[in-house]
Amino acid sequence: MADNVCLMNEVDDWLGLIKEDMLPSGLKIQSVKPSLTKRPCAILIDLTVHPDGNIHLCSCRNILMDPDLQIGNVTDMPLGQAFREMHLILDRWERGYFPRICERCSMYCDPAVSLAGNLRSTIKAKLLNRKI
Repeated sequence: MADNVCLMNEVDDWLGLIKEDMLPSGLKIQSVKPSLTKRPCAILIDLTVHPDGNIHLCSCRNILMDPDLQIGNVTDMPLGQAFREMHLILDRWERGYFPRICERCSMYCDPAVSLAGNLRSTIKAKLLNRKI
């Protein structure tokens, strides 16, 4: 059941790879990007292994392999160790050092906002699905 319908007329530019002239009529490039906070992006906390074996944080937008998000290479470290070393990048973020790719990204997801939204959706679903 759809209880929340949104109409999108602005789209992400995918770090500059999508240009306004590429879009269908009625769509435009997103004009406002979310402000980064010292809480690391919720999407950032995913490991990605690129074809060359390099292990990076952010499975969403880090297609350009930003060196600020690189943990290591699968030929040199197991994934378990890579997970344990994620804190090195997350700690830098919390000190206010944002990777260049993140500063340009429009998909920043503040974990506090994400958690609140998930909690609200869960409570709402439980209330709507209970038997009266």
